[in-house]
Amino acid sequence: MRWLFFVSIALVGAVSLTATAAEAMTVAVEPQSAAASETAVSAPPDGATEPKNPRFQSHADFSFGAIGEDLFLMLHAEQSFAHKGFLLQLSAPLRFRVRDNAPSDSPGLREQDWDQASDWARIVRMLSFQHQRDDLRISLELGELNGVSMGHGALIGQYFNSTDMDYYQGGLDVDVQISHLGVSFFMSNVVEPALFAGRLETAPLAWFLDAPMAQRFALGMTLFGDRGVPHRALETGRTALVVVGFDAAFRFVDLPRAFTSVYVDWGVMDGSGGVHLGLAGTFLLSENRDIRLSAQAEYRYAGEDYYPAFVNPFYDYNRHWFSVDEGTGTHNTFAEHLANPRMDVKNAHGLMLESRMNFGTKTNFLIRYDYLNRHRPHWLLLQLSITPTPRWFVNGFYAGQDIAGGAGTFSGEALMGLAIGQQFLGPLRWFAEWQRRFRSIATGMPAHRNEFSSGVGVVFSY
Repeated sequence: MRWLFFVSIALVGAVSLTATAAEAMTVAVEPQSAAASETAVSAPPDGATEPKNPRFQSHADFSFGAIGEDLFLMLHAEQSFAHKGFLLQLSAPLRFRVRDNAPSDSPGLREQDWDQASDWARIVRMLSFQHQRDDLRISLELGELNGVSMGHGALIGQYFNSTDMDYYQGGLDVDVQISHLGVSFFMSNVVEPALFAGRLETAPLAWFLDAPMAQRFALGMTLFGDRGVPHRALETGRTALVVVGFDAAFRFVDLPRAFTSVYVDWGVMDGSGGVHLGLAGTFLLSENRDIRLSAQAEYRYAGEDYYPAFVNPFYDYNRHWFSVDEGTGTHNTFAEHLANPRMDVKNAHGLMLESRMNFGTKTNFLIRYDYLNRHRPHWLLLQLSITPTPRWFVNGFYAGQDIAGGAGTFSGEALMGLAIGQQFLGPLRWFAEWQRRFRSIATGMPAHRNEFSSGVGVVFSY
């Protein structure tokens, strides 16, 4: 999934936001789309050059804001180091409650930010390594993950691992490509592991033929596991959810500045299957490859208990609160929904559309829409980043599910955010951000809460 043009913005342009648990939802990283990386053997070269000298950045922010009904004083210190594809960001975000409105909470440091072992992973905000030489490509990301996809996104499409403001997850995403073989691994939380996925892909003909055409055909397999799936009202006996998918792709357009593939994916979930048929292309619109358009269109057929791209921006919410049993009025977890015969629906048809436009590091836009005519959820994802100069940034984010016909566009299951900032007068900067995320997904009836902060800071790059 891996990408990272926003990392260079954060280091060189000094535009990182205040450290909240969803900070990267609006800025930190660019998610990988299936259209941008069709297979390990077909992804176009990046063409970017690495600075030869190590780069350091130190910054400290002071801000005031609100989380839900309470007011907070927020302090954030961060130290970054980058050199030859390696990036390390250490962060110390502290939020002090200065006004406690009902319901009552503990005074002082916001305890929900540090009361679980997983929360301490936020100290390492990002550790990444990118390397490419000859036929070897390595990408590693450790930290808050945003927009993780595997393959064409049939099973895992644009997953976000920290949509709960009270439960931070530091995840791991690794992609290694050696000649005609690609291996990927993902886990949502390295401290308290729950979600795992692995992928293997290859160009089988290229092992035996030197012809360029042999590089165009690829086969892949993706395996996903949810260890310890939650239950609430219906004990199913299930302790884990395992989903497997297979795919094949052929790149029928292979030009210096245009790549287009046709693909088919098959998936199996809880005894039901699904089929995905799609086109994915990448078009380089400038000589230096800075302007890039990626697009993907896909038809889907889903069996009774098959949910395409079910590991998406809402999976951490849906695995605990997926549906309501109209017969009993109880809320089903995803595992309970699969096991509940009253929740069975007929086979479904649908589509997925995704497009991404990159103008170097100055303007980047992503839109994705997933729809099925019988299954839930249908969801929309929008991301926008504008950095007209290294000293200015504007970032926006929206993700909403069950939005067919416009219903639920701004419901409690919608996530959104907006951030703006400027560096002025040397190292001084100002910023403002607003975000809405979930609270208490696993521990109680979930609700969304707004987070707002505005403040000033100082940035030193050297």
